[in-house]
Amino acid sequence: MLERLRALYERLVLDAPWAALLLVAAALALAASQLDDFRLDASADSLLLEDDPDLRYFRQVQERYGGRDFLAVAWRPDAPPLSAAGRARLEALRADLLALPAVEDVVTILDVPLLTAPPIEFTELGRVTRTLRSADIDLEQAARELAGSPFYADLLMSRDGRTSALIVYLRADAAGAALLRDRTRLRDAR
Repeated sequence: MLERLRALYERLVLDAPWAALLLVAAALALAASQLDDFRLDASADSLLLEDDPDLRYFRQVQERYGGRDFLAVAWRPDAPPLSAAGRARLEALRADLLALPAVEDVVTILDVPLLTAPPIEFTELGRVTRTLRSADIDLEQAARELAGSPFYADLLMSRDGRTSALIVYLRADAAGAALLRDRTRLRDAR
């Protein structure tokens, strides 16, 4: 049996390579012509098993304690992020994202509190909140804090200071969440 398959392969592919390549090219062209109808579903429902215990636990925790859907967007501008041009471009990007109907809030390096640029006394922490938008910020100290702080380094700002992140919080889909709860309840009842 194996010998017959090898002989068939030699006769169809190795003895006539151009015909085999033409057949493969025709199959690829046929597949490419159907790309408009191709849909890829990469949701949690399609990537995980229906009765995945970790997914079930995650949904129970989210149901009990709440949670917000968000995206982390990496941003590497032409100018350094903390330069005047970089901050202006980041502010414009933030405004553009907030204008989208699905976006609830956007957090950038412009919004987070800075504790060491200049340093804040412990007693002032509740009263004074300095950000990159504040007038009395030392940009060099702010760059060191954002790139080296355990709160921000490699989360909102890369350690080399060239890449920043935008945390984009999405609006809650109450109807979708209700449908998901109903489906989960029905699956459990089954």
